[in-house]
Amino acid sequence: MAVLLLAWTPMLLAFYPGIHAYDTFSQIPEYLSGSFSTHHPLLHTLLTGWLYDLGGLMGSHALGMLFYSVAQMLLLAWALAYGLTYLARLGCPRWVRLALLMLFCLPQISLHALGCTKDIPFAALITVFSVRLHAAVRDPRLLRSRRWVAGTVAAGVFMALFRNNAPYALALLVPFAAALAGRGARLRTTALLAAVLVLGLGAGKGLQLATHAQSGLVNEMLSVPAQQLSRVYVLHGAEDPVGYEIVEFVPYADQYDVWSADRVKLHLKVSRPGELWGFLKFWGRELLHYPVEYIDAFLYQCKGYWFLDDTLFSSRTGAIYLWFYDGLGAEQHSVLPGLRSAMLSLFDQNTYRAYPIVSLLIQPALYTWLALFALACAARRRDRGVAAAALCLLAYLFTVCLGPLVGNRYSFCMMTGAPLLIGLLLAPRAHNLLETGKPVCRR
Repeated sequence: MAVLLLAWTPMLLAFYPGIHAYDTFSQIPEYLSGSFSTHHPLLHTLLTGWLYDLGGLMGSHALGMLFYSVAQMLLLAWALAYGLTYLARLGCPRWVRLALLMLFCLPQISLHALGCTKDIPFAALITVFSVRLHAAVRDPRLLRSRRWVAGTVAAGVFMALFRNNAPYALALLVPFAAALAGRGARLRTTALLAAVLVLGLGAGKGLQLATHAQSGLVNEMLSVPAQQLSRVYVLHGAEDPVGYEIVEFVPYADQYDVWSADRVKLHLKVSRPGELWGFLKFWGRELLHYPVEYIDAFLYQCKGYWFLDDTLFSSRTGAIYLWFYDGLGAEQHSVLPGLRSAMLSLFDQNTYRAYPIVSLLIQPALYTWLALFALACAARRRDRGVAAAALCLLAYLFTVCLGPLVGNRYSFCMMTGAPLLIGLLLAPRAHNLLETGKPVCRR
């Protein structure tokens, strides 16, 4: 943890007091006005606003932003150190752990560690949660420890509170994790995940009631359907009467962009339950007429998560968001301007593409394929623990593929978790008893 923090400190000095992009300029005003929305996770909004306010009380809002940057760096460094320590306990070769430590010291990790978005603390927590899920499947006796279960549930609940789509990923994970746990531990594993899901949803609802926050718009969950109908309209709207029906639901369908759904989803005429049902029936009907266009729209939109040579995901925003919103009484004052300029050139202006290794390590698809490779190897070796940890990450990635666009920060948890999966594969295999999850009395 100390090594990681030491390696990340130059980036903090280069981008002092941190990297506060577009989430900040909507979350902090919400906190200051007391008018909240669940568009962003409420816990993250409250934490960001409280630290910003604390800095203001101490005489500098920039100091409050620095507090946030340091807190997030500590959380992420702890999570990665936790994973590396777990690998050491399993007997993973030292050279593998040192290689992973070096990987986590690289700019693509340290720059994200400074980014004020909910994705970074979520990535830290899901990394820890996937490691603990591996431990539970590998050694089901841990599920009988109240202290261990409480720690796992706490990590899972905070994970759910930092990302609105995390509960969906957890619900998707439950049947797979239960099957992998084996007969002796299936019920306890299911109960563990169910507790995380219920408590996470309950805590989120409690925060919403306590802050009187308005619910987020339903169109946030309809990015892919909006893109699919828009693609049909752009390709066939002029020659097919269905175009008239599409614009009734998607007024800006003519602004279809394969890279991002924001242009079309934000203006969907879907706000009430009846309208949502009508939209879904219409979407399902046209699926039968234009299946290829639907498939293409989905694959183009999530292309960066599975195609290694994709550059579309960084064509407009840069590979890593390095912006600083200076409309909140604070400005960025770089202590290391040379390093800042170099990072802006690499990841904001995308000159990283000229360097093959750097280019590969920044691609979201690399970490998707690492996780899939780990899952395939786990299936081949019948290693249920690695399979459970990989599915934990991949279940979340599936929900991200249904989002509005591809971004490194959205799948940052893959960048932190997938390399650890490779370390788990290279660790000595557990005894068959612990792999299958059968209790000692049934050996």
